[in-house]
Amino acid sequence: MPAPCRIWRSCGLAVLAHARHFYERMLRPTPHPRKSSRVSFAVPTLFRFVVFLALLGGLVLGGMVALVTFVQPVPREMVEIVPPAKLLPK
Repeated sequence: MPAPCRIWRSCGLAVLAHARHFYERMLRPTPHPRKSSRVSFAVPTLFRFVVFLALLGGLVLGGMVALVTFVQPVPREMVEIVPPAKLLPK
């Protein structure tokens, strides 16, 4: 049986395979070597926070790109009334 990454790549989802690999190797909680009741992470908290912010920023950027790509503005006529007092020279 091929490795899970190969199955994912054959489906054209290489990015998801890499994200899954990253999660399994770096972010998944692992048991503490000395105390079985404690759980430790292989990655420092700051690095996880920065990765979270990068993913959140990527989602926001993706949403903005989607809006620019798929939403077409509707041109309309705009009328603004200017008071005559502003048209007279001082």
